[in-house]
Amino acid sequence: MDNTIGALPKVRFGEWIGEGWNMFAEQWKVWVVNALMLSLVTVVPIVGMYIFMVVLAASAGSGGAGLGMAVLVLIFLGVILVILASTYLHAGMYRTAFKQLRGEPISTGDLFSAGDCFPSLLGAAILVGILVMIGALLCIIPAFIVAGALYFTFPLVVERRMSAGEAIQASRDATRGDLFMFVLFAFVVSLIAQAGSYLCYVGILATLPLQYTIGAIAYRDCFGVAGARSFASKAAPPNAYGAPPHSGYQPAAPQQWSGYGSSTSTPPPSAVYQPPPSAGPPTTAPQQHAPTGAVQQEPTAGVTCPNCQAELPAGARFCARCGRSLIES
Repeated sequence: MDNTIGALPKVRFGEWIGEGWNMFAEQWKVWVVNALMLSLVTVVPIVGMYIFMVVLAASAGSGGAGLGMAVLVLIFLGVILVILASTYLHAGMYRTAFKQLRGEPISTGDLFSAGDCFPSLLGAAILVGILVMIGALLCIIPAFIVAGALYFTFPLVVERRMSAGEAIQASRDATRGDLFMFVLFAFVVSLIAQAGSYLCYVGILATLPLQYTIGAIAYRDCFGVAGARSFASKAAPPNAYGAPPHSGYQPAAPQQWSGYGSSTSTPPPSAVYQPPPSAGPPTTAPQQHAPTGAVQQEPTAGVTCPNCQAELPAGARFCARCGRSLIES
């Protein structure tokens, strides 16, 4: 895989789901309103069409064949409009998640902010839907494999503004190193998102947003997001990445996505993502010999970013300067 991460990412179930929940809880009012609007657009028209079909079937004896054909055409057009509207709002949910991830203020208006990537997202939705449908025809199991392998297709289109083909290829390449776990992860996240439907559909207002917050957290760790924050319950110390506390950073060079033709972006001022320290062994820096009689200091432990050579403290997972992951698979 040729990208800025270097090593193929691995699934971290507990961390991603936990941070996704904390992310939702931080702005739960906005997320509940967004989920309500998304549900109204996708569920209400479908229920309305179902009721209409029942009424039509009850009075089918008095109508002619022409009326029945006209009704079928209207239902088909209604389904197309629902698909278009839901795809647009799904992109808005991901854009809201990425804005919150970078520390930017979010609002319900962000739900309608994905018009710039809507054509590519619609193409990606059609292609992924066809692939999943083909997989479902092949004994169901391949459909889950396709869903796991292409889990990052939509967020790649929204965040990096990739084309449908580029996003599908990038998602497939990123997940192939831990494909089974990504398939299981995608399945579990979908179950979490739909769990609220079992509580008279009211609970879905709290569970549906988790599909996007958890997805944004997973995307951050697999592809990197400049200026991204951590939503871990136990945050790292303020200076864990060598940056001053409560301040954003300006990378030495904009983060590049090599191999898939993405554009560069400069992060807005926001809190630096500080994931919890890893259990890897620290690297000891060379010890300086003090003059005779001077107070001897403890050796400094740290790691060096292989990309930009920045000096970072031990346990760092991401470089604060260039955003590169320091985790080797």
